[in-house]
Amino acid sequence: MSLSQWPPEILIDLHRHNLLQELIVRTVRAQAVGSVDLTAEEIEAVRQARAKQLRLDSVEALDAFFMSRGLAVEDALWQMLMPLRVRKYAHATYGPKAEARFLDRKSDLDQVVYSLLRVKDAGLANELYLRLSGREATFADLASDFSEGHEKKTCGIVGPAPLAKSHPHLRDQLRSADVGVVNPPIAVEDWFLIVRLESTIPAILDDSMRQLMEHELFEADVQQQAAELLGQLTPKLSTPSSEL
Repeated sequence: MSLSQWPPEILIDLHRHNLLQELIVRTVRAQAVGSVDLTAEEIEAVRQARAKQLRLDSVEALDAFFMSRGLAVEDALWQMLMPLRVRKYAHATYGPKAEARFLDRKSDLDQVVYSLLRVKDAGLANELYLRLSGREATFADLASDFSEGHEKKTCGIVGPAPLAKSHPHLRDQLRSADVGVVNPPIAVEDWFLIVRLESTIPAILDDSMRQLMEHELFEADVQQQAAELLGQLTPKLSTPSSEL
C-alpha cells in the first residue's frame, strides 16, 4: 500500500507528531532497494554476523532472540538485510558517479590533525596566543591548564578528523593555514579558538571511500524524493476529511 492510500487520520496524526517525514524517507528507501536480489550465501552471512554481534551461538538462537521480543523473524531479517541491499543498489546505480562526487567533495573529505586551545574569554585567548606565537609555552601545557573543551584531555591535539565535520569558521582557517604556524584567535559561537595545523591527510578514492560516495548519492536522491512526496501530501493533511 502506498502512502497516498493510507487512512487520512493516520497520516494526519503522524504529521502532527513530526513522524511523517521519517516514515516517507524510510518508505522511499525501502522501495528503491526492494528489488535487489541477494544470494543465499549473502543472507546467511548477514544472519551469522548478527548472531555473533549479539553473542549468540547460532542463527536458530538469533531467531528465538527476535521472537522473544515480539518481532517476527521475517521482519527482523528484512531489517538486517536493508544495509546490504542499500550498498548493492547504490553501487549498481551510482558507481559511475562516485569519482565525480569524490572530486567535488575532496576538500571536505581531507583529514587534518591540529592543535587547539578553546576558551570563552577574549582577553585570555589573546594572551595565550601571544605566549604560543612567542614560543613562551607549548600547546600541550596551555591546553592542559586553560582549554575548556575535550582537547584539554589530549594535550590540545585534535584528529585526524575530516574537515567537513569542523565548524565552517574553523574549516576555513584550517584550509588556509600553514603547517606549524599558530593562528590568531577566531570567534566560533561562544568560544575563542587558537589553532595550529599539524598535518593534512589527503583523502583517496579507495574502496571504502567509493562506497561512501555511492551511499551519499543514494541518500541525496532518497531525501529529494521524500521531500517531493511530503510536499504533495502536506496540503492534504489540513483537515481529517481531506482525501489523499
